[in-house]
Amino acid sequence: MREAHGVCDESGDVASASLIEVWIDETERRTWFFLRLVDGAMNRAAKTREESRNGGLACLLTLGALCVTKIKEAILAVMGA
Repeated sequence: MREAHGVCDESGDVASASLIEVWIDETERRTWFFLRLVDGAMNRAAKTREESRNGGLACLLTLGALCVTKIKEAILAVMGA
């Protein structure tokens, strides 16, 4: 999207560039919110694992945290971070 924005700027297409800026901003806000949500979920899972002495629950929480970590890595890769 940033490349498309650059093309619009170079060709003087202000209207399209403005629309693309809005889409980029919205995407960055949503991504930030989602990453904060994922971080919070991982922190809660880690805390619950520490408090839990039940091996089955701890295993399930570890698996969930692993899945969330992979999702977060995929989002960051798409963002180019």
